[in-house]
Amino acid sequence: SLLFVLASVVPLLFEVCLEEGLRAAVNVAVNQLLSLGPVFSAFQSKLMGNYFQTTLYHGGAQYIPTGRGLATARESFLKLFRTFACSNIHDGFELAFLLLFTSGVYFGWAFYSCMSFTVVSWTTAPFLFNPRQFASPAQAVR
Repeated sequence: SLLFVLASVVPLLFEVCLEEGLRAAVNVAVNQLLSLGPVFSAFQSKLMGNYFQTTLYHGGAQYIPTGRGLATARESFLKLFRTFACSNIHDGFELAFLLLFTSGVYFGWAFYSCMSFTVVSWTTAPFLFNPRQFASPAQAVR
């Protein structure tokens, strides 16, 4: 997933560097890192992979346009957990569990850092990018 994140950020950095200069490209890269953009990109790539896998297994649904805008809502912790548990959170904890079994074998620091990044992004991203994650149930949108 780290390669996917890098592949999605490099074209943006090149474009900004060509249009606005090297300093602006460095500012964009720092802004991406501070806003946890790589964590969201890793989470999004896993979610898209799960969507494509589900579409291949069970057939896809078609989008029926309604003419309305995109609806956004802040969801409660439980709803987020139920929504993303099967696609991301379980796989993240499974990967962490498998990493524990490989601790006796040394694969190199790059492998362990990439896998740790993947585990953290898959298990925490649904909650990091929801501002009302710890709101009381009365305040959360149902």
